[in-house]
Amino acid sequence: MTPLPALIEQLAASPERATTCVFSAVLRELRTEDGCSLPYKWCRAFHTSRADAGLGEEETLALCDMAAFLGRYDASQQTKELDYVRSRLCEIRERVRVETHIRGRLYRSCGVAIGVMTVLI
Repeated sequence: MTPLPALIEQLAASPERATTCVFSAVLRELRTEDGCSLPYKWCRAFHTSRADAGLGEEETLALCDMAAFLGRYDASQQTKELDYVRSRLCEIRERVRVETHIRGRLYRSCGVAIGVMTVLI
C-alpha cells in the first residue's frame, strides 16, 4: 500500500485541474508545522480550495469525512469506508444531475413563454 504522503504528492501532480488544486492544498497543509492533526489539515485544505476545484459544500463534507479513517485502519476497513464515501458522492452527483435537468426544462419553458409574449406584443 502506498503511504498517504506519497499518495497525496502523486495526486497533487495530477493532470486533472480539480485534483491538483485540492491535493496541492493538502500537501501545503501537511508541510506546515502548526501542531494540527491530519484530519484537521485535510479538511482545512478541502474547504479553502473547494471553490477553485468546483466542489460544493456537500461534496466537501463527504471528502472531509475521509480524513477520519485514512491511515488509521487496516486496508480492508479503509476500502469499506472509501466505498461508503464514494456512494455518498454518487448520490450527490445524481441529485445534482436531476436538479440540473429540471432547471434546464424550466429555463427552456420560460424562454418559450418569453418568446411567445414577445411575438404577441
